[in-house]
Amino acid sequence: MSCPCPSPGSLLDQRLRADLGAAAGLPAHAADDRLAAVLEAEQRLWFAFGVSRQVRRVRFEPTDGDWRVGPDGGPVVSGPGEALLLVATGREVDPGVVSGPGLAVLGR
Repeated sequence: MSCPCPSPGSLLDQRLRADLGAAAGLPAHAADDRLAAVLEAEQRLWFAFGVSRQVRRVRFEPTDGDWRVGPDGGPVVSGPGEALLLVATGREVDPGVVSGPGLAVLGR
């Protein structure tokens, strides 16, 4: 049986890119299918990543991509894709970068 998630290398690559890029002030990469796959894995496997279980209730909508992750009708968090990944994993982002009622669900 194969794992229904991105490869461990892809998960690590996307999470590190978002963490280190934000810390170094590098421009964010546009939200692509790899980032969507990582957010989906974070929602499904929240317990394995040390992510709040509340992440399962939120719908992430990137302003720089054409995909959506999370339950239809769930409270939305919108912003650049890499910022959404940071928020989903409990990292800090600059105020005003992300917005929406889903932030309250995540304790922001």
